[in-house]
Amino acid sequence: VQWTREAASKGHVGATKALANWNLAGRNGLAKNPTESARLLTPLAEGGDAGASFALGIQTILGMGVAHDVTRAQ
Repeated sequence: VQWTREAASKGHVGATKALANWNLAGRNGLAKNPTESARLLTPLAEGGDAGASFALGIQTILGMGVAHDVTRAQ
């Protein structure tokens, strides 16, 4: 997790997505934290990353870590 966090902090997209997934599911020693997952995905989605947009959209539809908002998720 330490190396993944370091890579994510330096802008590595894959590492950031991995951390987001681990936070969402509570994996690799991280507590389940959908809010942190959404925080990590938001800049990637806003930057045009399709995978991050999809994941954040699902979290938004389900209200996981962000307010439930079907309109915004679309």
